[in-house]
Amino acid sequence: VNSLSTEMLEQMKNASSALQAPSVIVSRKASKKLQDNVIYTRQDVPAMSPNTLQAYVDDHPLYVMSKKAGAVVSIDGRKMQQIRNESEMSLGQAARKLGVSKRMVVKYEDSNAEVSWSKSARIAEVFGNEIFKQVDIGMTKSSKTMTHPSEISLKYEDLGFWTAETKKVPFDIVAKKQNTIILTSVGDKINQELGDISRTLGVDELAIVKKKRPSRAPSMTMEEFMEVEKASSLIRFIHEYQEDHQ
Repeated sequence: VNSLSTEMLEQMKNASSALQAPSVIVSRKASKKLQDNVIYTRQDVPAMSPNTLQAYVDDHPLYVMSKKAGAVVSIDGRKMQQIRNESEMSLGQAARKLGVSKRMVVKYEDSNAEVSWSKSARIAEVFGNEIFKQVDIGMTKSSKTMTHPSEISLKYEDLGFWTAETKKVPFDIVAKKQNTIILTSVGDKINQELGDISRTLGVDELAIVKKKRPSRAPSMTMEEFMEVEKASSLIRFIHEYQEDHQ
């Protein structure tokens, strides 16, 4: 986790935004072992252990977030107040059960407070886990733009696409225009996983090559790509290839 550069994290955020999918770091340790069922962050990108990822995929609720002060859980104040009122529990009774002041109970209910993991166990005994907010592993937006975009990215932008460049993944550029997303590979060596990823995500793929045209993906040379005049022409080219190779 700690080895990821700021540039790489920004690329992850860009790709997340373009693909409308969360970006997640999965690792067994950062400076220390990542605990299961705890969500960590690195520059706003969620990080978790493999077991936590499996729990997330299996729709198990995740409540614990790691912050500088330690592991915390967020209280749903409205839900807490609802349960207390339905149980006809006064502020004083709730305070005694939780071992806190009435003012603290009011704070829990009014401000959606965060409490330590250890304190959350006592609260769960009184009100149940449903008063805790699940951690939202949503999309993370990049705060930066590319300082030196490639010639291909600039061409995409001329055609009206929003672009994000990536590294160490099966595609080099994500291009998006309205509902169309194109995962673009640049160079004659095409990662075999590109097609699998595009089909899984339900998006398009394009290979921009120097000489060798792949048989398994729509492709064009750099010169051909730079001569494209309209986004609709590029999209039609990709879709016609897909129809011919179904």
